[in-house]
Amino acid sequence: MRAAEDAAGIRLITAPASLFACCVACAALWTGARESLALPLPLPLGECRFALDPLRSVFLIPTFLLVAVASLVLPGRLAAMDEGADYGRHGFFFCLLASGMVLVVQAADGPLFLILWEIMSLAPFFLLVHNGKRKKSLPEPAPKPHRDGEGGHGSPAASDAAFAGRIYLVAAHLGALFLLLAFACWETGAAGGPETWTPARARLIFIATLIGFGAKCGLFPLHVWMPEAHAAAPGHVAVLMSGAMLNMGVYGLVTTLRLLGPGDLLFAYILMGAGALSGLFGILAASAQSDMKRVLAYSSAENMGIILLALGACLLALQHDAQQAALLAAAGALLHVWNHSLCKSLLFLTANAVKESLHTTLIPRLGGLQKRLPFTGACFAAGSAAIAGLPPLNCFLSELLIYLGLASGAHATRGTEAALVFMAAFFVLGSISGMSLFTFTRLYGLTFLGLPRSGDGAHARKPDAALRAAAAFLALLCVTAGLAAPLMFRLIRPALLFFTGDHAPQSAEALAFIEELLPRYTCAASAALAVFALVRLANARARRASRECGTWTCAYPYGNARMQYSAASFALGLVLFLKPLLRPRITVPAIRALFPGAAEAGFSAPDRPTELWIKALFQPVVYAANKAKALQHGLLNIYILYILIALTAALVWALGVSS
Repeated sequence: MRAAEDAAGIRLITAPASLFACCVACAALWTGARESLALPLPLPLGECRFALDPLRSVFLIPTFLLVAVASLVLPGRLAAMDEGADYGRHGFFFCLLASGMVLVVQAADGPLFLILWEIMSLAPFFLLVHNGKRKKSLPEPAPKPHRDGEGGHGSPAASDAAFAGRIYLVAAHLGALFLLLAFACWETGAAGGPETWTPARARLIFIATLIGFGAKCGLFPLHVWMPEAHAAAPGHVAVLMSGAMLNMGVYGLVTTLRLLGPGDLLFAYILMGAGALSGLFGILAASAQSDMKRVLAYSSAENMGIILLALGACLLALQHDAQQAALLAAAGALLHVWNHSLCKSLLFLTANAVKESLHTTLIPRLGGLQKRLPFTGACFAAGSAAIAGLPPLNCFLSELLIYLGLASGAHATRGTEAALVFMAAFFVLGSISGMSLFTFTRLYGLTFLGLPRSGDGAHARKPDAALRAAAAFLALLCVTAGLAAPLMFRLIRPALLFFTGDHAPQSAEALAFIEELLPRYTCAASAALAVFALVRLANARARRASRECGTWTCAYPYGNARMQYSAASFALGLVLFLKPLLRPRITVPAIRALFPGAAEAGFSAPDRPTELWIKALFQPVVYAANKAKALQHGLLNIYILYILIALTAALVWALGVSS
């Protein structure tokens, strides 16, 4: 009872406050407000400064919105934990993560930013390892490697929360080390700022920040923590981690690029290459997974890659004075930050509803859930269609702007190597979109359509009212954001000029072109949605009117689950086509008897970068950390001895330097 009261109290305070703050951030972005605040604090921090501007407001809006959504569903998610879970501790770290993300965006000096970044990075670790154990009324079999397309790196602890927490912690601190390097190089640079730096120093800072912030937003090959952490996280934590915390890495990169300026062409090429690589690998890995949450995690790496591809295209366009292409690409990138947050949060919420209902998210054990969980299935279908970039939903709008930016850039730089880069990026983005459509068609179809592949579906129960309300709200936002294109662009317009610069008259012409285009898109999207609704209504009436079997059903009018695609067979064609890239492990049973018994064929597509990182970095770090525990004796005398040794070493070093 006390736990329920604590959870309700968190929701009562956090949700309204976050919604109010989201409205304030929207108003600040609409007006282009810029504010600053300085708090005098004791050394070593000095004066801690906070700031608010249009670019920061872009990242604050989804953060506040998703904190409100996660707070709304938090009591129901805590109720799904066992009675031994520490709800007070969980609520504390939940609020710490939310406040850490907000303050990171508003921090305006280096030391404060690094301290808040570390606080934000540590909070998810405690949410992962102290989230309690799930109540299980249904037995869940141990994972079978190399069967039915089960992905992962093959570790038996891949779905364990403690294992996920350790991997996340090592990855977070690895990124923090590179950020420390970048800030140290920045602070020791010339007093004149980036304009007076050597190209080598600017490139070192850029590479260090790309690695540090790229590890946070899950870029390939720094994505290794995402599949494990997102699969193990409770629903409300996954909403914040996938929909809001990943944006912090993008914010860091955008801020770094704005401070460094578009002076180096290499920055644009590196960003576009890293984005293309992450997008292609993320969606390829997602297409071969057989766990719902792991598919969504790899899809996040894909969408972060799309955002970086657009940011690199914006820099490349600015290098060639193609202001229209730069504004289109920047608008697509910033809108995709919002759209990905909405879609991925909706998908993780509904996947968590399946997890709580059936105690599994393995696709080979699911199927036919649309009839048993119609509301959950409808929301998951909306999120899948949106994240796959189908019109007229929200991700189609942001991807359309990126396509237009790439095409405009190729036209403006025709006859140069930049035009080839723009055209190659256009092709890569099209390939990513096509494979994304395949991946989410497979995910939704195998999970919610057809017949159940196991008896688990008979125990399905609908989610609680708070989760249904949150999912409906996010699904409505996905549709509304796609149809309200002029309003969305009007919102981010101050941030666009803040990022790309206001170069009249090129900016005025580019903005006029976009503002003339978007109302036409809205009319076409509304017409497409109306046609879809009419066709859907006609099909529903036709199904109710007649339930007769077709003529050519071959005596199987109603098949069973064995006649359906499995998770492996659906993706096998794509996996074989991309075999050199995925390097799958295919298992085909040998027939050695005249009347063979039951057999099972399948494949696994292990994440090779994850396997390499685990063997080369994570396992040695965990081993060293376990050995270092011997230093913790619990004796005050030993700790005083450690301090004495450290002070002696510092004194010897200082004397050596002075001499």
